[in-house]
Amino acid sequence: MASPVALFHFRLNADHGIGRVELLKLWAQACHSTEVSVSRVESGSGSGKVHTYSLFGPTKNLDIRDAENRMRDSLAKALPKAALVLRRY
Repeated sequence: MASPVALFHFRLNADHGIGRVELLKLWAQACHSTEVSVSRVESGSGSGKVHTYSLFGPTKNLDIRDAENRMRDSLAKALPKAALVLRRY
């Protein structure tokens, strides 16, 4: 099994965060794979605190456009009040 590689990232203000378990579940569903992982890095402080999330996935047998569209839809449903931009690495 190959190690997952960084495919996407997005940022959220701390008041619109998402838990690791929930994000991992959404990402695995979007990729149709269990060979995924996620990470979160916190930056800033106080009301300027921001979380940057990274999504890691397989490089083989993944339709990146379909996974991206499914993930955008899932994040919009999970975080309806958050303004986020999902970007490819």
